[in-house]
Amino acid sequence: MNFIQKHINNPLLDLAIRLLVAFNMFTYGFAKIYRTQFGNNTSDLLKQVKDLNGFELTWVYFGHSFAYACCIAAAQIIGGLLLIYNRTKLIGAIVLYPILFNIVLIDLFFKIPTGATANAILFLICLSVILYNNKGILMSLILPSKIFSQETVSVKANSKNIAIIILHLFALAILQLLISVFIAMIR
Repeated sequence: MNFIQKHINNPLLDLAIRLLVAFNMFTYGFAKIYRTQFGNNTSDLLKQVKDLNGFELTWVYFGHSFAYACCIAAAQIIGGLLLIYNRTKLIGAIVLYPILFNIVLIDLFFKIPTGATANAILFLICLSVILYNNKGILMSLILPSKIFSQETVSVKANSKNIAIIILHLFALAILQLLISVFIAMIR
């Protein structure tokens, strides 16, 4: 097992990234329900389409249907809830992966502000780690004739583990900042 595989398959890192993504999915999901995300700005609605930048156009377009925003919000909130529990984390990652992949594409192609794009990329990376760490289960779903072993690891709440989780969250915040800087440089 090489260095990256050893550290990426860490139960404390797994818990930290699941909590990070879940909290943010709740935040973004409820923002859609309370209309603080995709809320249409009156000045944007008065502009001609050709005068809207990518962000404004995207915001107006997705803000047009509150029902659609609520569907995305429900998927984000349910996916976030599923991520919290070890038994359902894989289902949560599978629910959220296509949503976040789509968000990353929209952010990149419509030039959504760098911070939002960095968040989406970081969350997609986090989900990729969860899926990678559970590749045995995924493969057994795809190829049921093969038997893959998957051991369950529990995480005990003690001060050392909490400190390690906080350090992982800090490292993820640094990664998010680096992604933001990189995106700002290439735009």
